[in-house]
This record gives sequence, structure tokens and C-alpha cells, in this order.
Amino acid sequence: MKNFTIDAQLIRSAMACQDKKSVRYHLNGFLLSASGHIVATNGNILFKSDYNLNPDSPEPSHIEADSIIRIEGTIPLNSYTCEFLFKDDFSGHVQTDKGKLFPFVIVDGKYPDYERVIPESSRSEYSNGFACNVTLLATLAKVFGKDAIVDIEHATENDSILVTCLKMESAIFVLMPCRSDKEYRRNFAVKKAA
Repeated sequence: MKNFTIDAQLIRSAMACQDKKSVRYHLNGFLLSASGHIVATNGNILFKSDYNLNPDSPEPSHIEADSIIRIEGTIPLNSYTCEFLFKDDFSGHVQTDKGKLFPFVIVDGKYPDYERVIPESSRSEYSNGFACNVTLLATLAKVFGKDAIVDIEHATENDSILVTCLKMESAIFVLMPCRSDKEYRRNFAVKKAA
């Protein structure tokens, strides 16, 4: 692979949403897709954004093949870009614009079909809300920044929550649906009454 540079905020956002020690080893990194997306999920949340390897070029540039990348360490908040320097086809280092180096490996495996869980429409009728783990909401500050204003939409197809932010126009954050005790009790009461 050729060396390339990506916005450090996208890398930090993806790393905040990837799994850390999952037995589903392909989730222990983020996806750089040949279609131009950076994607990360831990099974409960999902981050997706467009990336461009050469933002100064009029034509978007991408990597040749989908790659799952696992970086060791944490990209500092004061870094603006990350350059991927390859040693061989499966490893290398990420160098920030501040000169910090972090090793990375390319994880062998196929990334899940992330497009399948991204909602295409939001609810237009009355919604009784949604349930989620609050630590997942805390990840929003890592992805979009602690002072960001976000739009939150409740989706129809899979009951997930779609979060977008003007600060990162092409980025989305998806909260997967989960059952709350309140929802369970409400559904049980409806079934019992029937």
C-alpha cells in the first residue's frame, strides 16, 4: 500500500467507536473502505464518515481495497492529520503532524455490512422515545467534540437513533436500539390485555 494522510479527528472518532477487546476481532479496528468511508462499530454504536486522502485535489482519492486498521495508542487531541506509513502489507506506523508515532496493523477479516444498520428515514409520527446506555451518549463528545450541537432522529426501519453534527457534515453516529425495562413492561401489558 502507498502512504496516505487522513484528518486526525476522523481517526479519533473512529477509534472512540471501535471495540477494544472483542472476540469479533474485525471490530477491534476501524474500516477504511475503498468507497471512501471510514467506519467503526462496537456492535452498540456506529460511526461513519467520508474521508479523502488528498483534500487539496478536486477529485476525491481513496485506498484501493477495504482495510481494517487497528492503531495502538491514542491520537492526541492537538493533532490535525495522521499519515499512515507502511512497513509491509500488514503493518506500519501512524505519524501525526506533531511528530508522534503509533504502530498499527491491518486486521485480516471482512467488516460487517455497516450500511444495513444506518437508518434511511426518521419517524414522522409520535414516538415514545428510545432507550440506550448513557456511556454510549458520552462517546458523542469524543466523536463530535464536547461543545458540539447535534441533531438526533429516531429511525423507522430498525428503531435505531441517527445523530448528525454540522461540525462534521459527512459524519454520522448510530445508536443501536436496546430494550428498556419500561418498554418490556409496556409490551407485556399490551400482550396481557389482548
